[in-house]
Amino acid sequence: MTDNGCNETDQIDIIFVFCVGINETDISDFVYLYPNPNYGTVFIQLNNIQSAQKVELKLFNPAGQLIQTWDKTITPGVPESINFENAVTGVYYLQVSSGQKTSFHKLICN
Repeated sequence: MTDNGCNETDQIDIIFVFCVGINETDISDFVYLYPNPNYGTVFIQLNNIQSAQKVELKLFNPAGQLIQTWDKTITPGVPESINFENAVTGVYYLQVSSGQKTSFHKLICN
């Protein structure tokens, strides 16, 4: 309330439009990793794809250092194992790339 007894109100509408093109190159909706947490072996499965896909997998530590890479051909709906048993307990990031599409996934190794 102001000094002369009037009330004042204001409204601000903020609209966020996400248009950076990330969805065009992201495949995270198609990648299924389990178990997570794991004990050095994790399975990757690609869903919603029509045929076998060649993928490049890169495992990074939290400092961004490349730990290990794999080249795999993954058949739709068929799990493929990734073994990193020599990894120290902690958090890792797996980059999954297929063609021009890439996604990152957090993995916890116990």
